[in-house]
Amino acid sequence: GIESSIIDVALDSVDRAVSGQKLDNLLQAKARSLEGDPQKILKLIKYALSRGYEYDQVRDHISVY
Repeated sequence: GIESSIIDVALDSVDRAVSGQKLDNLLQAKARSLEGDPQKILKLIKYALSRGYEYDQVRDHISVY
């Protein structure tokens, strides 16, 4: 029920650098809990996607793990 123009304005106002830093912090915390897990990368991706991040953004940040 929300107009697409309002959604577009809200999405455009998101600071990508701040969002990226929050994603990094989220992934670091989760990665510590998954140490030794052979499916660590897959689980990190699924976790970030479940938190509302876009796949392209997650893919760019996941390479360090």
